[in-house]
Order: sequence, then C-alpha cells, then structure tokens
Amino acid sequence: IAPPGSVLWTIYIIVAAWLTFNVFWNYLITVVTPPGAVPHDYEDPLPRDPESQLDMREEKHPDGFKRWCKKCRKPKPPRTHHCSVCRRCVLKMDHHCPWVSNCVGWRNYRTFFLFMAYLWVGCLYVMATSAPTFIKHIRTRGPITPGHTYVVMSFILSFSVSIAVGLLL
Repeated sequence: IAPPGSVLWTIYIIVAAWLTFNVFWNYLITVVTPPGAVPHDYEDPLPRDPESQLDMREEKHPDGFKRWCKKCRKPKPPRTHHCSVCRRCVLKMDHHCPWVSNCVGWRNYRTFFLFMAYLWVGCLYVMATSAPTFIKHIRTRGPITPGHTYVVMSFILSFSVSIAVGLLL
C-alpha cells in the first residue's frame, strides 16, 4: 500500500507492532493467571449438623444458594463451577479454553476478552492492509507473484479467523 520508508508505511508498522504486542501480551497473561480459586476460608452458609443436612432442599441460605462440590468436597460460592479438565472449582467460571490451556474465570476473564478483541482487530487490520493486493489479484486473475502469495494467503486466513473470533465476541 505504501512504499517502504514513507510516513504512511511507518504508521502501518507501528500499528501492526502495537496490535501484535497486545495480542501476545494478553494471551500470555491469560495463560499464566490462575482463573480464580475458591478461598480456603469460605464457609458454607448453612449449618453443618447432621439433622439440617438431611433436609438440604428445604433449608436455604437467605441468598438462595446451597452449593457443595462433590468432587472437591468443599462448599462452592455462587457462580462457581468445577472444571473436569483442571480438576478444581473456579470462581465465575466461563469455560475451559483449550487454546490457552486454562479456565477462563474471575481473575483472567478481562485479559482473555482483550486477547480475543485484539486478535479480531488485528485480523481486520491485516485484511484492510492486504485488501488492495487481494482485489488486484481477483480482478486480473493472472499468476500470483511470489511476494503477493503471502498477501493473498494472509487475507484469506485473516478473513477466516476474523469471522470465527467475531462470532465469539
């Protein structure tokens, strides 16, 4: 789009570097941040005597919750779910994401969302900057030069990923 060394080319490179940095940074933070575990001092709001445990369905805490994880054998706060992959209870669990090899929960939901948003914007950016070359190739229907092969493939890949990620957002 712009000749190397021009001001416009420099702006393209800076924007691309900024988007790439944000995609990788938010991905890294999502992977290394634990999703949020149940506090060790969390107590079940219901009494623990055997008579009240017999009738758990009728006896409820004023907020309406009575949750107990059968696998962890611990009380669970509201919106906490047990992840069968991680084998732990996660606060405000959204899902277990195999791409980040971690659950998305209370502590890393923000960085996961930012990772997905920057990935989507980055794909749109690649599509926008490679669109003129892609359209030129479609109109001429001639052989692709070796330098343009990468641009056309980048456009197609970015288009596919942007649709997939855009549907998730």
